[in-house]
Amino acid sequence: MNFLPLFLSADATAADAASGTSQLIVTGVMVVGLVAIMYFAVIRPQKKREKALKEQMGKLRVGDSVVTIGGIVGRVANIKEDEITISTSLANTLITFQKSAISTVVKPEEEKKETSAVDKAKAKKKKFKLKDEEDEE
Repeated sequence: MNFLPLFLSADATAADAASGTSQLIVTGVMVVGLVAIMYFAVIRPQKKREKALKEQMGKLRVGDSVVTIGGIVGRVANIKEDEITISTSLANTLITFQKSAISTVVKPEEEKKETSAVDKAKAKKKKFKLKDEEDEE
């Protein structure tokens, strides 16, 4: 009787099993890597933004400028436990929102730095006038 074919088939079965195990390990490592990439690219930055907004909401005072999730810009007129009333225009239209509806608190430094396009254009026009006036003289 020849036992050689039995030994060869047993070796092939062991090699297939080892190959299947290594493929399983590689697949597991790839899944763990993908989850890690998603965590560092999406979840962690979102949590940082939420933490910063929560911090800003804790420091929110009457007179601060805010932007709501609907895009309404105004100044805080009144703060209650879970509601904020903002003044939105020159006519002092008052609108009350839930605190969760505030998307951004505009810092006073940012307000000073921001100038309207009209103001920038006027400043450029003045510069050009000064240069023209110098040329005429």
